[in-house]
Amino acid sequence: MRPDDGTLDRLKARAKSFILGAVGILHPTRQNHADDPLIVFIHVPKTAGSSFRDAAERYFGSSSVERDYGTDNPYTTDIVHETVYSNRIEALPAAMEQAFTRMLAGHFHAAKYLQLFTNRIRWCTFLRDPVQRVISEHRHMVVQNNYQQSLEYFCNTKAECNKQTRLLHGIEEEDLYFVGVAEHFRKSISSFNNLAGTRFKYTKTNIARKSLAEAYNVADHVLRTIEENNRDDLALYSKHAALYSKNVAPYAD
Repeated sequence: MRPDDGTLDRLKARAKSFILGAVGILHPTRQNHADDPLIVFIHVPKTAGSSFRDAAERYFGSSSVERDYGTDNPYTTDIVHETVYSNRIEALPAAMEQAFTRMLAGHFHAAKYLQLFTNRIRWCTFLRDPVQRVISEHRHMVVQNNYQQSLEYFCNTKAECNKQTRLLHGIEEEDLYFVGVAEHFRKSISSFNNLAGTRFKYTKTNIARKSLAEAYNVADHVLRTIEENNRDDLALYSKHAALYSKNVAPYAD
């Protein structure tokens, strides 16, 4: 079904904004971001999200980045504990405004905060090849959490099927301010800086491999299972990887 003219105009405007940002035209570089919209970063596991969050903390200051990684996770910040996990989620926006928060980051579904933050939000995320992301998360669980199940078992669990799509569910395509590509993390950082007028520095945090573009080697039947279980994620990733290659990569520093 062909989109109506209004939707096409919004998509064209958004695409123009993204491309201009990628080549450094949209905003002059600036240090004062006090009046900028809040960045809400949906950190999909094993997509270089820790590196992006750490770059934000180094730039804005760690006290200006709130984290929601779950009630039992030590990375979750006090303000989130005192509001979201104390049955006072509606108090979070005011608490973050008082604390001069610039970013909220974490492993959460967009739907969790979609109605809470209705104005001036910059939704951001990073995507990664779904097959490699699932394999990477399994290896992380084995090494860090002593996970005992096989990759074949892991990739069939509901939580690992189309995780990227499910985390972003509810956000309209044109409302995504920035989508980075994990395999091109350095250039994605450059692109974000050009778009947002920031100076995030390239950093590597919680990245086990020398390059995220390097593929894991696993049995063919397991690869096919992961692909079958992540059709939506494959479509989502392919779309944004193609947009990146066409509109961002030629201009990013």
